[in-house]
Amino acid sequence: MVKSRQRKHKTVKSSLNIIREGFILLFTLLFWIYCWSALIVIGGSLLGIKSENVLLLRAVLNIENSDLDSIFKLMGIFLIIIFFLLTYCLISQTIKKRKEGASDD
Repeated sequence: MVKSRQRKHKTVKSSLNIIREGFILLFTLLFWIYCWSALIVIGGSLLGIKSENVLLLRAVLNIENSDLDSIFKLMGIFLIIIFFLLTYCLISQTIKKRKEGASDD
């Protein structure tokens, strides 16, 4: 009787390009640093925090509280418009499906 053996799986051989991976890592780290600094500035400005870090980042990025307020007001207006538009589309599609379902019977 033949004894069963373990299968030999094919292994994937890959060699990473160290320079390319280094650039990807560098750009990823720069992106995350930028995201964290933007989060600190926006959060600190909205909450009214007057710490040195928030004030320094706002000065470096040349952002005023009035700029952030106007941006958030515009975002709120667009959010309300999109909400009502999507609600209208949902209701109209529901009504259309009900009418099509009633005419099929």
